[in-house]
Amino acid sequence: METKSSSIGMKEIRKAHLRPETMINPPSDEELKKLCEDADTCKRLREKFMLISAEIIPRIVFPLLDEQVEKRVARRLGIDENELKRIREALLKNGAEYTENEQVANLIAIVETQSSQETQRVLLEVINEQLKYFKSYILDRAQLELALEEKQYRDQKTGALNHKGIEKRFELEFKKLNAPKTEAPEDRREFQEKHMLLVEFDINKFKLINDDPRRGHSVGDRILKEVVDMLTKTLRPTDAVARKGGDEFSLIITDVNEQDIKKIKEKIKHTIELISDRDKSYISVTGSIKKIKQGDKISYEQASEEADLTASIAKIIYEGELIECPADIKISQTDGEKKVKLARAIVARKIKREMSMYEQQLENTEDALEKKNLKEIISLLQGRMNLDIQIELIKMKRREGVYATIIE
Repeated sequence: METKSSSIGMKEIRKAHLRPETMINPPSDEELKKLCEDADTCKRLREKFMLISAEIIPRIVFPLLDEQVEKRVARRLGIDENELKRIREALLKNGAEYTENEQVANLIAIVETQSSQETQRVLLEVINEQLKYFKSYILDRAQLELALEEKQYRDQKTGALNHKGIEKRFELEFKKLNAPKTEAPEDRREFQEKHMLLVEFDINKFKLINDDPRRGHSVGDRILKEVVDMLTKTLRPTDAVARKGGDEFSLIITDVNEQDIKKIKEKIKHTIELISDRDKSYISVTGSIKKIKQGDKISYEQASEEADLTASIAKIIYEGELIECPADIKISQTDGEKKVKLARAIVARKIKREMSMYEQQLENTEDALEKKNLKEIISLLQGRMNLDIQIELIKMKRREGVYATIIE
């Protein structure tokens, strides 16, 4: 099996000072011209591509050296498992975090000293094959980030993604999640599967802060900004933080093992609980965590709908918690009180989100006619509650959609 000429080998990586972004070929000038209106935008898109490449490369390379999959990878690739073990152990002794750029440089140096030329050749072939699948993801994400800088997908109040931005980012990460892996499908149960998490939550009793004459909307706005700032610092660069509107937030967290979900949940909660409510206490949140694994057939709309339903249940039963989807709850068709309570919580959440979307648009426009139209929509939404509750109750009666697993 010969290495293709387009692949980058260890010699080339060394010449390029071992930067991880050199391990994937950037888009050509011709490709960029098809995507950009001018030379400056092409330049910025290329720079974004290189930055994202540097972030992504370690997450492609290092799973090959996971202790849990070492033997299976070695057997699948036809190389000596003891060589892989020596590479991994030498890398761990190095002590650096694997997400740091220097770690990729260390990997190349260690592979050269701890393995045969044949192992080096096979590893680089596998890595190069993987990288080919990620090029379109990196380019799509680079375009999204440029659009974010132009405020198309950015929440103006907090700097986080907005509701359109998080939907677009979900699509990109879902595409990456489903890129082909090195292992054979029949072997996947032996591997630690990586998941993507969609986390949705809102701030408990946030309306009390906005309605408090001593605090009000200015304090509320600062708290929203703090939530985004704190989570951005706590989570990894590969993750995403969004404000969908009002006090509702979404997170996308990538490359997660099953056993890490509980730790991530606690990290999010504890980070937010450090934020003062400016009245001798701290804020807390309630919401849900939707786990998406490779091979799932799901759109952002479907994932968000399930996360919304679970978050609504959490508001009723588990306030102050982030609970996993699907919610572990059953409601009898004959329990009218519980069904109305759940329907009210779901409708309130949906209307609140829709109102928040229009309120965001209201914040961002200076056009008088547009403001008038948006205010009329918001007013109509405020009067829609009772009708929508009746619709939800009929959906429950039919066990439609997300209610299929909840209503007995």
